[in-house]
Amino acid sequence: MKLRINLHKLLLVLTVVSCTLFAQSVSACVRPHVAGYDYVYCLKDGLAKVLRNDKHGLIDANGEIIIAPTYGSIGHFSEGNAWVSSSDYKYGFINKTGKLVIPLSFDQAGDFSEGLAMVEVNDKTGFVDKAGDVVIPFRYDSAGDFSEGLAWIKQDDKYGYIDRSGNVVIEPQYEAAWRFSEGLAAIKKNGKVGFINHAGKMIVSPQYDMAALFKDGMASIMEQWRWGYIDHNDNAIIPIEYDYLSEFSEGLLKVIKNNKYGFLDKAGTIIVPLIYDEANDFSEGLAAVEQHGKWGFINKHGKIVIPLEYDEALSFSEDFAAVKLNNKWGFINKTGKIALELEYDNATYFYGALAYVQYDNEWVYINKQGQIIDSPLLDN
Repeated sequence: MKLRINLHKLLLVLTVVSCTLFAQSVSACVRPHVAGYDYVYCLKDGLAKVLRNDKHGLIDANGEIIIAPTYGSIGHFSEGNAWVSSSDYKYGFINKTGKLVIPLSFDQAGDFSEGLAMVEVNDKTGFVDKAGDVVIPFRYDSAGDFSEGLAWIKQDDKYGYIDRSGNVVIEPQYEAAWRFSEGLAAIKKNGKVGFINHAGKMIVSPQYDMAALFKDGMASIMEQWRWGYIDHNDNAIIPIEYDYLSEFSEGLLKVIKNNKYGFLDKAGTIIVPLIYDEANDFSEGLAAVEQHGKWGFINKHGKIVIPLEYDEALSFSEDFAAVKLNNKWGFINKTGKIALELEYDNATYFYGALAYVQYDNEWVYINKQGQIIDSPLLDN
């Protein structure tokens, strides 16, 4: 029988557990260990939503009530405030103490961004400041969040941009528009996507079928179902020839072409040849790869450092990776040595000091010594 350790009191003081999100992973969920609610949501910024009798409230990491379950719904906090709605679908805003700082008087509301939040009344959209004052009148059909001083707006089925004073700086003329990032925003014209600058000047002519926001000087784009990356001047950094692109992870980009996986650097150079049948993004310097039905790990030079001998493998987290062989899961370290024996029916990632595993038909938490932990703050 495994040793059980009760760390409930110790873990209740932990309000945040550091975690890394992987393309193949489930995200970590930290929530207070409390009773009396129909559902307890994950902690975010030290607070967790709770549900009881179709009403939402807020508690802190220790389970103390910040807001009793009274609202129909509660959004996430942004710039210190979160939208809330009543049972009759009227929206307002609360602060982190639970005080209603903007009355429930709107038909819809969005998050605060750059000091303003989108709100809607009678199917028209405007913006309020943190005092609840309407600073941009209700005149638009819809609108997005402010980013880099501008927000997209929709009027008469056309999209343009306004500044924080409500001045139209780019006239509504596009079929779709997205928020600004690194000085550029994606827009759609004549069915194709391009990029404009803050002055409305077309920097990348509309020619793509899809595009993402610019990040680190690059944006992923799609043309005729092939993906690549361009820079601010529309130069192709990653050729538009791949069936799939992930986001860059630890400086390398996972790509798929003709059902084979490999990795490129930010110059588009192939670092790991496209020879694998499946792969995870790099995490903690290593990536899990699969070939001919067996999984192992490569380093950033493409060298196999842990042999491809497992039936399944998850990415490394907290120096451990879950692996499966002969229908049993265990954990290895970065040298490939078995750290926790393959004796579990299922396993997830380590977050902080704990991992969630299935053992003897029961889902439990274990530490890095394989000891089962009773009643942790962490919940899945």
